[in-house]
Amino acid sequence: MEKEFEDIRREYYEGLVSSSVSAIFSPMGIGVAISDIILIHNLKLDKSITVPIIGAMLFTIFFLIASKVTVNYFKDFRYIKEKNFIHITVTIGKISNVGAELFEQKHKIAFVNTETGERISIRLPGNNVKTGEIYEVMYLPHTKHGSYVRKIEG
Repeated sequence: MEKEFEDIRREYYEGLVSSSVSAIFSPMGIGVAISDIILIHNLKLDKSITVPIIGAMLFTIFFLIASKVTVNYFKDFRYIKEKNFIHITVTIGKISNVGAELFEQKHKIAFVNTETGERISIRLPGNNVKTGEIYEVMYLPHTKHGSYVRKIEG
């Protein structure tokens, strides 16, 4: 069980760092873009200059939205600190491997909780799992980082 915990913890901290960087730089990017638009307007410069600035602003808004993910990482911090994960028994549903092999990431796997019937998607290794198999998994409730504990033969 310690290996599964370490896998989730490593993935958690990697995500926390990248989402925190986005959260820090997004407001600065929007501020720069807005000030540039105001400066161009006040100096009556060529309006075509505003197109790249608006593009930069939209890109920054994307990072702001992405930085909302940071909140989920902070919500899951106590689960990491206390090694307190959600443990459930699930039936494998849809496996999404978009980009997983390319970037050596975990797959997003849809499950049906066998106890409650609830549908949930968790990021787990997708290798050697098939739709319909039953596993015990553990995961963080907000970021959905998880790991298999064991396969249930049935």
